[in-house]
Formats: sequence, C-alpha cells, structure tokens
Amino acid sequence: MAITIKSLSSVSKILSLTTYDIAAGLNEATINDFLAAHWGAETTSPSSVYRGKGRADEIGISWEYNVASPASIDLMPIATKSFSRIYKSYLRTIPEVARYLTPMRSEPQTKHEAGELGDIPPANVQVQVKDLQIKLTTDTGLDLNLAYAITITGFLETALEGTNRVLRITPVAAKVTEPAALTAQLRAHVPHGAKKDVDCVALQKVLLYILNVVLANRIGSFIRQFSLPVPIDIVNGVSITDVTLQVVDDLLVMLGTVADSSTTSEPASQTALASGDPKYIRQRAADAQSERLAPLSKPVDIISADTRALSAWPARGLFIIIHERFFQTIARTIDVAEGRETGGSKLGIHYSLGYNMHVWNAAARVVSSGLDLTSSFHGGVYAKAWIDTHCSPISHTLRGDAEASPRFLAMFGFEDRDLVLTAKPEVFTIDWKLGGFPWPLNKILAWVLDFFSDVLILVLDMAGVKWKTKLTKFPDSFPGTLLSYDIRLDRQIVKDPTQPALMVLGELDFKP
Repeated sequence: MAITIKSLSSVSKILSLTTYDIAAGLNEATINDFLAAHWGAETTSPSSVYRGKGRADEIGISWEYNVASPASIDLMPIATKSFSRIYKSYLRTIPEVARYLTPMRSEPQTKHEAGELGDIPPANVQVQVKDLQIKLTTDTGLDLNLAYAITITGFLETALEGTNRVLRITPVAAKVTEPAALTAQLRAHVPHGAKKDVDCVALQKVLLYILNVVLANRIGSFIRQFSLPVPIDIVNGVSITDVTLQVVDDLLVMLGTVADSSTTSEPASQTALASGDPKYIRQRAADAQSERLAPLSKPVDIISADTRALSAWPARGLFIIIHERFFQTIARTIDVAEGRETGGSKLGIHYSLGYNMHVWNAAARVVSSGLDLTSSFHGGVYAKAWIDTHCSPISHTLRGDAEASPRFLAMFGFEDRDLVLTAKPEVFTIDWKLGGFPWPLNKILAWVLDFFSDVLILVLDMAGVKWKTKLTKFPDSFPGTLLSYDIRLDRQIVKDPTQPALMVLGELDFKP
C-alpha cells in the first residue's frame, strides 16, 4: 500500500494523543524489498538461514530444506480480536510466562485470562514462504523431493541487544498454505500398485503430519535468525527511549520518546556551545567552530500536506514524522554563556573592559512555515576606571545590561544525504538599561542602543550562537540490518495541517 496523507496524518495524531515524540516507519513493499535483498545476500552463504537440515531419530526420518525464493510479509492480516486468541495460546506455551497467567478471582474470567500481557496483543504479521523445497529420507530407503508453500504467523517485537536495537518477527504458528496440493504430491510418490497398502497409507499420514506440523514449525523458526530494518535509528542527535511498534494502514511504525535532558550544562567558555547531558545528546552542536559556521546547503521548502497535488507517494517507502515535542527537547539543550574581560594601566589610571552574555530557555514551536525557535537572552558590557590614592581608590563604572527574547531562523537543508537543521538569530528587540551615566544621557544612549540589535546579533553569530544539528544519520548498512542501501529523501518537508508535526519522506533501495 502506498504512503498517503491520510495514513501519515493518522500517525501524527497518535503522536499528539500520546507522549511519543517521533515516529519512523516503512511501508509493506519496502520491507518486502528488504526480504528479497536479504535472501539474495544469504543464498551464497554456507550458513544461510534459508537452508537447514535435521533428523527425528524416534521415527527414522531425516530432512533437508531450502527456501528457493524470497519470502514476503503481510502486515496485520489478522484482526486484533482474532489474533488475541492466538497470542494468548502462545503465551501459555512459555513456562516463564504461563505461571503468572491465572486470572484474579475478583476479575471476570474473560478479563486478563492470559494476564495483562495478553490483553493487547502486539502487531501481527504473516510471512509467506512460497517456494520451499524439501527432501525427506526415511530409514527404510524412501526419498521424497517436495515443493510447497508455508504460511508463518507471528508478531513483531523490538529489543535492545547491547547498544543495538533489533526488530524481529517471533513465529507463533506455521502451516502448509495448500494442504491439498501437498497431499497430492505425497500420493504421487507412493510406488505404483501399493497405494491401497495399509502401511503405505499410514506412511502418507505420518509424512503429512511431519510436513504440516513438525517441519512447518521448525522451518518457520528461521525468521527468528535475522533482524528487520529499524527506521527509528536513523534519527540523529538524541537518544530514543520507550520504543513501541504499531501497524497503521500497512505501514510499520516505530514510535519513540526522546530522552529529556532539561538541566543546563555549565556555562560554555569562549565559543563552545553547551549541549546538555552527553548521556542523552550524541550529536553535539558544538563539535567544531568550523562546522557551526559552515554555510547551509540550499534550504528545503516546507509545504502543507493539504496543498500537495498528489494524495499518495507510490515510490516512497520510508517516512519520519517529528512532533513539536522533539524540537522542544532539542531546544532545551541550547545554553550558551560567553564572557571576556581585559584591562590595563596607563599614566597611573587603571581600567578594565568586559562583556558577558547568556542564551538559554530556548523553546520550539511547529508553525505553518516550519519551525519557530525563541529563547531568553541577557547580556552586559561594562567599563571601569580607577585611580589609587593614599586614602582610597577613586573609581567610576559605566555599565549596560540588555534583556531580550531572541527569535531564531530555523532552516532545513541537506548535506550529502543527511537532513540538517540550522538556527541563527533574527532581528529582535533589546531592552537596554544603563548605569553610571548622568541623566538624561543614560536615557538617550539606551534609546540609541536599541537601534543596534543587528550589531549584537553579529556578536552572537561570531560567538558561535548558531545551532546546527543533523536530524538523520545513515550509516553504511541500514540500522537493524547488515545490508547496504541507497536512499533518496524528498527535498520538501511536509507540514501536517492538523497536527504540530513535520514529515520527511524517502525511498530505500536495499542492495543484496
């Protein structure tokens, strides 16, 4: 199913109704492209997950299997209510879980019948293996070569393995897709003239049972051995926590919460930009002065979804939806402190000059034109002169303090294939207060300084108060997989007209 405005708006609404800050997902066709590329990469491997063998000593039968063509996936083919019964039955087969599944007597028997775990089943999937080739060998000397299809029913789950997030299919059941066709193949392999023999009929039933039940489940478990793509791990700059999975209109959606680090860092020296707790913030905005001041590539247009000429993107298989809360969390990491002082002495007169400034309390808001960033600002300049005398020093200090609420220009652009957000100060109103000047000179100077906000903005820019961060990261292999890929992101960002969220779309091509 193609990605549509309607489906993306449904995901945006989920973000607005929950505490999740970001969503990333793939459509069904892109996941199947991955499965095809994965199968192609594994076919030449001696340890391919698509090949295997085994033996049942108790009945004297050995088998070898080969998945001869790529599998395909179907997202949410089973209604939630129907899959709930399958999922509860699966939970009862896990000893570590089943022991806790007895419902409380105070609760109706239909409620929590498989514990709270079974109340809301995870997203279900079915994997179709349409070309399964199997060879059966019995100890009595019978060799069978069969080709048939199996359907594997399972659910999606995500977990952390060390520092890596993985997304896997856990199989619950597997069955032969067309039992009648398999039965016909078995009958064709029974020696001519012995079809009515009691032992042969019994052998057919045994083999049919083995193929339908024993081998289908064992072969079906091969899907445990590889991970699916993890689209949310292409989001850069923050640590994503509390990840959950949903399927919306044949889109596999991963929802994540951004780890909040609202405590500010120590004031940064010189032009260093404080970037919050490093435990949570990986992409530091102050990696290098040259990077902060590097020019942004051509800005990306931001359009409203309701002005899009097409209602669907048939070639787009990847999307990222960034809610306003994501930018708010990132904005809280902006905390810049800058200060310098110099001084000297000439002809017995001592002097010192200095300035300081602090930018903090940044806030972000998604608006129709894109992103609106504001912050709090305090700055000050001072000059002090004094003469040492026999009694006590004679001194005088001139000081100017400025308070403002700067607005930042937020621009999106591309560097190579990464989406980049850059923010720099715009013109803003500054309230100056002067000390050490006689009246009315202090009022006149304050009025004059109000016209020089551009000068201060230039100072802020030179001091490194330009925030630049990559919103995406694309390593050599797509997160969650070992496959290389090509990616093309749309050079437009779509604003959801009903929710405070921005959407980025792209296309993935996995390479075998």
